[in-house]
Amino acid sequence: MNKHIVARTLSTERDQIIDEAGPDHARYVVDRDGAPSVVIMSLGEYQRLTPDGDWLEKLWADAKSRGLDKMTMEEIDEEIAAYRPEMAEAEAKR
Repeated sequence: MNKHIVARTLSTERDQIIDEAGPDHARYVVDRDGAPSVVIMSLGEYQRLTPDGDWLEKLWADAKSRGLDKMTMEEIDEEIAAYRPEMAEAEAKR
């Protein structure tokens, strides 16, 4: 589960945040100036979420081969809106 904190909280609660992010796999979304800026998570969680190797180049090539590089912003927004309920349901099951 993601927890939102403001950047200034890091200076006072750093150790607690690190302790929770480690074994509990808590993720902290750090807001700066009212907007999400960075994420703090355990190394294990990062490795689980991060593909190895040249994943970005493969992702771009796959998207281009499927014509996704030609999507309009409206089409992209529709895809995101359709995907969000699935993500919320999966997050609720965690």
